[in-house]
Amino acid sequence: MTADQVMQSPKFLEAAGREAVEFLAEKHGATTETIRAGLRTSSKLQRQLSELVEAIAQEIANRN
Repeated sequence: MTADQVMQSPKFLEAAGREAVEFLAEKHGATTETIRAGLRTSSKLQRQLSELVEAIAQEIANRN
């Protein structure tokens, strides 16, 4: 198994995600659940912003 394959494996990504959450929690004096909630909120807002930008672009295209 190559290094790229290992880094793309679900188990590796899950472990890396846990480590990242724990690191951020420790660095910011927060709980891991607070960090996870913030990441979920951030992802949701990013999706909503992308949808809004897409809708605006479509509206502009329809006007022309």
